[in-house]
Amino acid sequence: MSDERNFRTYYYKKFGIGGVEEKKSIEILLNEHPLNIDKLRQFCLMFQVPAKYRIYLWKVILGILPCGQGSHEFVMDQRKQQYNDLLHALKLMRRVDNSTTAGLLVLKMYKLETGMLTFEEQELVDPDDMALFTISEALSNIEEDDINEPILSLTEKAVNSLKKEDPKIWQHLNQHDMFSILPLRAWFLSGFADILPNTSMERFGLLFNLFVLRITPPLKKSTNPCP
Repeated sequence: MSDERNFRTYYYKKFGIGGVEEKKSIEILLNEHPLNIDKLRQFCLMFQVPAKYRIYLWKVILGILPCGQGSHEFVMDQRKQQYNDLLHALKLMRRVDNSTTAGLLVLKMYKLETGMLTFEEQELVDPDDMALFTISEALSNIEEDDINEPILSLTEKAVNSLKKEDPKIWQHLNQHDMFSILPLRAWFLSGFADILPNTSMERFGLLFNLFVLRITPPLKKSTNPCP
């Protein structure tokens, strides 16, 4: 049975009909009540998520929406109110106006919500601020109705992976000390938001993780009771 299923998947993909079984599987998972976060997370790690479910699925997995579908509308209303309150406060403080870019707006909202917004305007020099700004700017074009240690680990894994997969390129870069020059940390920190085209941004799960986790504060100690 397994061989038959694998052959059918290969056959579909060969003729450009990808994601047939994946689409059916994700629809079954999304029809569960309540949603099983572990199963959804595992699906995202193994398969490409169909575009029509992508943004909704990431909201659920990252806790922006609870696993109980019956409260989704209420929670999203609260999220929107939270956004409007932050926007109103920033306008009263004269920190934003209609010309403020999406990246700068998200950055200031995040700082206001977390109590890190200074009284005076400051230039974007902090790496974390720059990363959040870059990601926000990039993701603002997608339509819809402490991090240093993990980043360092990712850069090391990238270098080690290159050494394993393509020793010649790794040797060349290492010989010319290129790894100390390449902005690997900045690329991973910003989730490649300033490198990848917008069409790729929706598919890049890591980027969405970084973006949503860092700019969306929890609703007053709300916890997701889902498994």
